[in-house]
Parts: sequence; C-alpha cells; structure tokens
Amino acid sequence: MFILPYPNSSLGVVDIGAGLVYSAIFAESILVLLGGRIWRTTDTESLRLDIKEFVQALHSFRDDPVSSTDRVELISTRGERIVDRLAESKFKESQDLSQELEEWLSDFDEASTLPIHEDIATAESISEITKNLCSLVPDLESNG
Repeated sequence: MFILPYPNSSLGVVDIGAGLVYSAIFAESILVLLGGRIWRTTDTESLRLDIKEFVQALHSFRDDPVSSTDRVELISTRGERIVDRLAESKFKESQDLSQELEEWLSDFDEASTLPIHEDIATAESISEITKNLCSLVPDLESNG
C-alpha cells in the first residue's frame, strides 16, 4: 500500500505473498489475544453470577429457613462451584478463601436438619466469608 503511489514501483509475487503472510500472522495474533480476553471475561462473569446467587440464596435462607429446603441445595451447588473456581486462582487470598468456604460447606452439607442448617448459615464464619466473596463482586453488597 505504501509502494503503489510511487510511479516506478514494482511489486512482485514475492512481495505480495510476504505481505499476505505478515497480514495473516498479525490477524491471527490479534484473534488469539481477543479470544483469551473473551474467555477470561466469560469465566469471571460466571464466577460473579455464582457468587451473587450463593449470597442471595444464603440471605433468603436466613430470612425464612423453614420453607427453604430447595435453597439448601442451591447454596451447596453454588458454593462448590465457587470453591472450584477460587481454588484454580493464582492468588493465595483466593485459595485461602476457597479453603474456608469448602470447610464451611462441608459442615453445612453434613447437617441433617433445617435448624442445624440455620445455625450454620447464621454463624460468624460465613458472615466473614460472605463479606470476602462480596469484595470480589463490587456491585454486590453483603448484609452480614
């Protein structure tokens, strides 16, 4: 493109071929970078959604534990997904939070009755874990 405006320029097949190869390499590298960014954004968004659903289910369970048997399952499944994603993180803080949540989930899953689930769901340890999870999601507020 820079050579064509000059009157005595000569473009050969080799020049055009080299230009096409360089253009293809450049385009492919851009696609790889954008694909990685899209993948990370999607993964982050699903983690944010899991955290929101986990916290909302936990709060609604605390508000009405008697009619919340379906929320027990939701809390467990979302919590496990959050644990798995945080455990894969490179950051020690996320891995520590994953371990704390995993320990809390094991106690919550081992509970056999709703009153025991309620006691575990209102414990101080989950309040701290919830606060730390909400710090990962800026637009979500923790209510204790």
